[in-house]
Amino acid sequence: MAISWINLSGKEQVDDAIKGSSLKTVVFFKHSTRCIVSRHALAELEREWTYNSEDLDFYLLDLLNFRDISNYISQVFVIQHQSPQILVIRNAAVIYHTSHEGISASILNHKLIGK
Repeated sequence: MAISWINLSGKEQVDDAIKGSSLKTVVFFKHSTRCIVSRHALAELEREWTYNSEDLDFYLLDLLNFRDISNYISQVFVIQHQSPQILVIRNAAVIYHTSHEGISASILNHKLIGK
């Protein structure tokens, strides 16, 4: 199944996603297009993601163009900025986060879907 990314480009969008996380689990993926590790992590997620869930919203943040949004997310959740980085949000709280080589579609599938 393909991940339907929502491009993240504003603080209001972050706030709306956090508010909506009581209805849908939110995944923020902070991605640097210049970073080979980030490109590999994104490609692996897109290649290995196996579940189609209407209960998930996947947001893709282009760090080169929107670093201020990344900093905002880090401030809101008091989690140090990393690149690449994934944060999973439910009920306005981070339930899982990882970065760099820790990003794995199988682990994310398990954390989100339980399979």
